[in-house]
Amino acid sequence: TWNLGSIDVSIARPAERAAAFVKSCTGASCTPRFTPGAKQDGVPWAGRAANDTCAQAEAVTFATQVAGTLVNATSDGAPSCGSADTVSVVYALTVSGTDAVSVKAEVTDAKRMDGVSPMDVALFVRSACADAAAELGCAASSFFTPGAAVDAVLSPGIYYVLVGGLTAADQGTFKLLVTNNGAVQTRDGSDTCDPSATPLVSNGETIKGTTTAKTNNYDADLAGDCGHSTAYDQPDVAYRLELATGVSSVTVSVTGLGGWDTILYVRTDCAAPATEVACNDDDNLTVGKSKVELTNVAAGTYYIIVDGYGAGAADVGEPARSGDFLLN
Repeated sequence: TWNLGSIDVSIARPAERAAAFVKSCTGASCTPRFTPGAKQDGVPWAGRAANDTCAQAEAVTFATQVAGTLVNATSDGAPSCGSADTVSVVYALTVSGTDAVSVKAEVTDAKRMDGVSPMDVALFVRSACADAAAELGCAASSFFTPGAAVDAVLSPGIYYVLVGGLTAADQGTFKLLVTNNGAVQTRDGSDTCDPSATPLVSNGETIKGTTTAKTNNYDADLAGDCGHSTAYDQPDVAYRLELATGVSSVTVSVTGLGGWDTILYVRTDCAAPATEVACNDDDNLTVGKSKVELTNVAAGTYYIIVDGYGAGAADVGEPARSGDFLLN
């Protein structure tokens, strides 16, 4: 660093192509201005990202990780999981074919400009880039979940994946990966515990369902033993799994689209809580995701129940307690 009167000129990480920036100073106050050439982990620091606006959206394809930067990014409209201070960059995703698919967008390795400090990010998906009302999913990093991931069901078309910093201080680099988890079938679960009316599920399926406008059939002691309370009163639905022969393992998972707070449990008799064989809430400390793993599973009928966490309506700032979901 050289002090040239009212201007400081610094060279940062010279091995990575003239990483220079200038501070324009008045007294003790300096404002950084980044100049072309600076890089961190191969990602340009300098200037503004080429995909800073909706009109400049960068194409992203499934299963190809891309590196990006939020340095000097501007706002593309506040996401539901962010704030008015959220600045973002834009990627365009094309979903081809004829069927709706389960898509997961995930941000990892988010670092501030020092290359070490974690950067808090918001990840959001929209069907219309500049329209906040067109948001299809939003997730923000937290103490328990660095980075962010959004699950969505997308029909063929063009969608926009936006990566933002939660605050003005969250400027740095990140990596983005979007995966296609295959075709989705829409199938409503049973709103009662009538075995003949409970829809079947099969190995390998991804099913989109909902608990919205359903009833609560498993309150009191039927709330699921991992629900932490017998007073939960959220709507729930059931599915049926038939095993003709025993299997070594069965894994069932549910993701609340939009991040609503799910509970998942499995029973051999839908209406009998004593037959519960597994239950989960917040898989890997992630609100909205629940997963049960069974081993040495005997032949027979199993009921998979998707439920919501909590009693009454969610408070302001809390995750919703019902909604659409993906069941695997």
